[in-house]
Amino acid sequence: MIDITRDSFSEAYDVIMHMEKKLYEKIPKSFINLICENMNKEYKPNIDYSKNINTQNISKGAKGILALVYRDFICSKEKKQELIKKDQLEIQKIEEEKARKYNVDDLFKTKNPNQYQNNVPVKVETKKQNIFTRFFEFIKRLFNR
Repeated sequence: MIDITRDSFSEAYDVIMHMEKKLYEKIPKSFINLICENMNKEYKPNIDYSKNINTQNISKGAKGILALVYRDFICSKEKKQELIKKDQLEIQKIEEEKARKYNVDDLFKTKNPNQYQNNVPVKVETKKQNIFTRFFEFIKRLFNR
């Protein structure tokens, strides 16, 4: 899961504002307004556009927003379908891993069956006393304080 902060929206907005006009026009104004409404207005992203965007120190949240922009608005329909399938497979892998890791049937099984083999059970003896003896011991302790 990607943590998207207001700074992430600011970074994504800055990248979108520096896109070529032809790409920028493919993004709906309502989506750009959504990004603008959620961004941190005081945060100034430090992005060097003379370098490749992938080599920049951009937050994972901003990368996620930009990936969404690319998939939903910029790429071709074929590429979009390919990316959607790839996302679905990735989600499926994550869900299978969770199901395997948190399987109810295996949750309380020990990982190592020999883990408790060397432990010797300790026998604890308890003294049974009748109620009068316990009461008498209790009174004795009160006076001994």
